[in-house]
Amino acid sequence: MTKPIRKYLASYAEQEAAFASELRSRYYAAVVVPLHDESSEFLAGYREAARRAPGPILVIAVVNGRDSDSQETHARNRTLLDELCSAGREQRSLCDGGGVLVGHGSLDVLCVDRASAGRRLPEQQGVGLARKLGCDLWLGAWSLEAIEQSRIYCCDADVVLPEDYFVRDSEPSAALCFPFWHRASGHPELDRAVALYETSLRYYVLGLAFARSPYAFHSVGSSLVLDPEAYARVRGFPRKQAGEDFYLLNKLAKQGTVVRPFGAPLEIRSRTSGRVPFGTGAATARIQAQLRDGGVYEVYSPEVFELLGAWIEAVDACVQPGQSPPSATRLRETACSRAAERLGESGSAVLRDTLDALKLAEGLASALASAGPAQAWRRAHEWFDGFRTLKSIHALRDRGCTNLTWMHAYRSARFMPKGIVPECFDATSVEPPHLAPLCGGEPQALEPGAVCAESAERSREKEPLARLRAAMYEAEPRRAGIGRGSSTLGGPARRGRKLEG
Repeated sequence: MTKPIRKYLASYAEQEAAFASELRSRYYAAVVVPLHDESSEFLAGYREAARRAPGPILVIAVVNGRDSDSQETHARNRTLLDELCSAGREQRSLCDGGGVLVGHGSLDVLCVDRASAGRRLPEQQGVGLARKLGCDLWLGAWSLEAIEQSRIYCCDADVVLPEDYFVRDSEPSAALCFPFWHRASGHPELDRAVALYETSLRYYVLGLAFARSPYAFHSVGSSLVLDPEAYARVRGFPRKQAGEDFYLLNKLAKQGTVVRPFGAPLEIRSRTSGRVPFGTGAATARIQAQLRDGGVYEVYSPEVFELLGAWIEAVDACVQPGQSPPSATRLRETACSRAAERLGESGSAVLRDTLDALKLAEGLASALASAGPAQAWRRAHEWFDGFRTLKSIHALRDRGCTNLTWMHAYRSARFMPKGIVPECFDATSVEPPHLAPLCGGEPQALEPGAVCAESAERSREKEPLARLRAAMYEAEPRRAGIGRGSSTLGGPARRGRKLEG
């Protein structure tokens, strides 16, 4: 056990980490799943991947609720606990009933009860704490050699895992973000809303990559696989009600790389949800209501990413080896000059207004003043991180780069896949009434360097929105982050592999 993990378990881990000392079996891998107002049927989506694993799998199921939840939610959580604890061949209570280990053979379930009265989560905390305590339990078990793989798998109840989920190879990284794809529900209105939201997520990541941001990755909690040492270094998941995946990845990207592995995606069931205040379920419900009322879904203007790119380009130009730290004036003027080259004086004025409002040039200059020449670029992008990037995008939007309808934005963005959007839509077209699946229902699993010619050919026969999703899926970046490879997360990582410093 390394020093960061030992320190984390001693000082920052949740009390559920102690459950690990009562495990008697050894598992090949373990996956952490927060469960709130869910059904035990979620296990069906994990069984095939568990069967393909070379050893038994443990599901750390964190059933959680808050006192303010409805009586109906409390009842469904109670039913879930009862179903999980009675479905296996044997049950064993852990830590005075706070957990129950249920034996299923190749897929055991360690059910953590944070839903019963007296055990519920604090009101201002939520899924972030549920993920954290499950991951802390994982870390405790791994430190006691009860888990073989050096990977903290994080998932959700609405996911069907690919068959090779527990054995997929990947390069060493602080985190993996598995590719994902929303499975059609058969309800056209819901499927269209989910598809529009999914394309907006992909559009955002493609825009960040175009701007050369090191934070160009998805923040989808159910797709994460974490390196244990990197997780410990950043002190685990924040205990937030939502957005915990974004904030964790924002820290992990400074510890090592964030990698999208090759291969088949996770399949996420399309559904609406009120479990968290924002995210896929809540956004889908809003989009459905918006479309039902005759509205048109809007996304960020491509100009936002052009101006973000001008700022990042200026930062990289001003932060060079052997040069003294740049002043705020130099950073600002270089950025505005690059913005004018891209979008003219009006674009330059919007960027200048944003830089001044957020004091980005002054803040970055101050951060760089104490950085050595060898660390300057890294310090710059540690300071202008994913959170400040998002704040800057919102400021650019509010100061002139107003949102556009999704069709207009996707057609005009330079970073969108070539030849897809102009073929699909014209300026007066409406959204297609039916969402057809990609290539018979499944996105293709690409190998390194492969060109998905068959997918491109077959997608011509599909509905425009499905073709667009396919092209965006295949265009996404494979690697991001600014860390220096301080992790072990390759694939499939196992105990005994040397930790890189």
